[in-house]
Amino acid sequence: MKKMIFALMALVLTAGLKAQTVEGKLVNEQNEAVEFANVVLLSLPDSTFVQGAVSDAQGMFRMNTTIKQGLLRVSSIGYTTLYKGFTGEGNMGTLTLASDTQLLGEVTVKSELPKTQLKADAMVTNVQNSVLEKAGTANDLLRRIPGLARSGEGIEVLGRGKPEIYINGRKVLDESMLDQLSSENVKNVEVITNPGARYAADVKAVVRIRTKAIKGEGLSIDNRAVVGYNKKWDGLDQLNLTYKKNKVELLGTLSYENSYYWREYEAQQNTYLTDNWREDMNFSNNRRWQRYYGELSANFLLSPDHTIGGKYRYTHRPDYDGDTYNTARMYQNGNLFENMSLHTQGGNRYNRHLGNIYYLGKAGKWEIDFNADLLILNTHDHQNTLEQTVGNEQVSTDRTVTIRSREKSNLYATKLTLTREALGGELSLGGEYSYVKRTALNNNAEGIIPNSDTKVKENDAALFVEFSRPIGKVMMQAGLRYEHVNFDYYEAGIHQDAQSKTYDNLFPSLMFMTQIGKAQVMIGYSADITRPNFSVLSNTVKYVDRYTYEGGNPFLRPNINHSIIGRVSYKWLTMQLGYQRVLDAIFDTSWQYDSESANIAYTTKTNARNYNQFMAMVNLAPSFGIWSPQLNLMAMKQDYKADTPNGLLKLDKPMLQGSLNNSFKLPAGFLLTAGVDFMSKGNAETMEMRKWAWNVNASLRKGFLNDKLTFLLQADDIFKTNGREMMGYMGQVRTMWMNDHANGQKITLTIRYRFNTGKTKYKGTGAGDAAKQRL
Repeated sequence: MKKMIFALMALVLTAGLKAQTVEGKLVNEQNEAVEFANVVLLSLPDSTFVQGAVSDAQGMFRMNTTIKQGLLRVSSIGYTTLYKGFTGEGNMGTLTLASDTQLLGEVTVKSELPKTQLKADAMVTNVQNSVLEKAGTANDLLRRIPGLARSGEGIEVLGRGKPEIYINGRKVLDESMLDQLSSENVKNVEVITNPGARYAADVKAVVRIRTKAIKGEGLSIDNRAVVGYNKKWDGLDQLNLTYKKNKVELLGTLSYENSYYWREYEAQQNTYLTDNWREDMNFSNNRRWQRYYGELSANFLLSPDHTIGGKYRYTHRPDYDGDTYNTARMYQNGNLFENMSLHTQGGNRYNRHLGNIYYLGKAGKWEIDFNADLLILNTHDHQNTLEQTVGNEQVSTDRTVTIRSREKSNLYATKLTLTREALGGELSLGGEYSYVKRTALNNNAEGIIPNSDTKVKENDAALFVEFSRPIGKVMMQAGLRYEHVNFDYYEAGIHQDAQSKTYDNLFPSLMFMTQIGKAQVMIGYSADITRPNFSVLSNTVKYVDRYTYEGGNPFLRPNINHSIIGRVSYKWLTMQLGYQRVLDAIFDTSWQYDSESANIAYTTKTNARNYNQFMAMVNLAPSFGIWSPQLNLMAMKQDYKADTPNGLLKLDKPMLQGSLNNSFKLPAGFLLTAGVDFMSKGNAETMEMRKWAWNVNASLRKGFLNDKLTFLLQADDIFKTNGREMMGYMGQVRTMWMNDHANGQKITLTIRYRFNTGKTKYKGTGAGDAAKQRL
């Protein structure tokens, strides 16, 4: 496999050595850059296809050819096709495309770039000049992008899980950054389901947000205030200040958040040890927390080819206080053993320091992108559980379990990427290094669970190369990434050889894209890895109740996936098919805690057997006058066999997940949106979803003062239909049934004021992103 990859890349890199560069810039009649236009060079007199390219965000195109005379054909949906004679000159200058307007029945439709189309490795949704501009924040916007879906308070890429998100190349480390950005400042969103070699191998999907190139100097203000109600009130306020002058930009952000969360559910837990223990439970959880953060950053444009900058972000959460109540009935072999009640009071506070410096420049034909990051994270947890039992004289009627834990994590990371034009295409290569040190102390005063003192040190080093170029009518991208990981595990300061590991992995990627008629077609392959979070690679034991302990598993192996994805985009229709081979999946499991505890199960993570996963997705986004509907559907099926107390069980029922969003442009500048997110019955990993879940939502938006002042009223889960009933299979010892009540019904009012806002010049992309996620 390695020889095949190297041979393929060597073959590509030796093609087209004598090609000359043909370049130019495309603009529309308003002198705005035209992106994603197809530029084709035809030979004369037979009009044979010679070479092709796609214009970038600045409208620039570039290709290589050896012919001296030909015809340049430029086409883009929404514009009249342009033909331009080519006589061997390298720079074609600026070419202007004329708009194309069609009359369809009684509705006049101005042809614009389609909402979603393919560009190299990405599925691009254009937001500018569409109804998506009025979605609210960037977080609200992402939930309406094809291929993305709501996942709790965040988003996930359908079929690929939680993505890495970038805004103008800058890594989003805190989802509050998405709330700072207004959807009206977003130009487009790119969804990448097969990330190339330049991304860490545990990145399964990438979302890249690009903002509009708004010019402006001086002081700009963007203040966002939010108030919401879901059983109790909560809210936040964010103030963003930017000062731009000539080649200097200074930015500052201050934010305060006061949030409330609740959850209620019933559960039945069956544990098969020496005896069969069945626990019927009713849970109620309430949490309230505050959070403050501030950020300062600076950018200096030294010259058109050299930019430096840095930022510092401090986040503080004073406490995360909550109460959990659990009333349970315990049965032993079908007979009532005891009634139990638990009241757990707990909280978590943390301080996080994040720093980044970057340099973006050129050296000859090479473009240089360098980043260095520092992350310091300190957390303190406290948990007090009062456990009372009635009905069994052999067991103490009540007891208190007090747990205190403290974690310290330090991360140092650097990343260097070099890019240049080479051999008729673009070559990128570079390296990345990160060092993590994490210590964790866990103490139980009553001695019911063991105390622990663990330490982890990890060194990660990576090298990558990626090359892309057109081959005839096909755009090809190939990459290879090598990662070396050295993981050292310590208990009470003593190195544990069995748990310490070294990994060396190669991750190839390959993608082809072409245009067939007016349809764009892409197919790609990639390999990725999921390394366990550092908290999971620990022997620390956590107390749930007298029948259940939880903890980590230092012996876990990383999970590796091989994915093939094909995609077709035509006008307002996008379809996708995918296959994934999952190796060493990491799932929940349980086993007997120790030989002396005949009724205590230990819940942890384990590597499961390999399995296959299939996915199909379709997105429809037409427009009809004032109405803009969008339908997003994904069907997923796996062939996994789970270990259960009754032997192997096939978990292969397909699942359907999707959304239907409708936007209506009303008189007086009002925008009404209404939609529904849904998930069907079926199997996902070791879970069986036993009923459909629905989330009906709506919003109403109105802008004033040329949209400098906006009001957005939102309602989520209007009919409280988003509760879920599920069965989980946790190895040969335990099953867990749960009926989770719908807790997302909420009404929110957002007021936003913006003055002289523009696009930040910050170019830092960050380093050590994979390790940050695991911390």
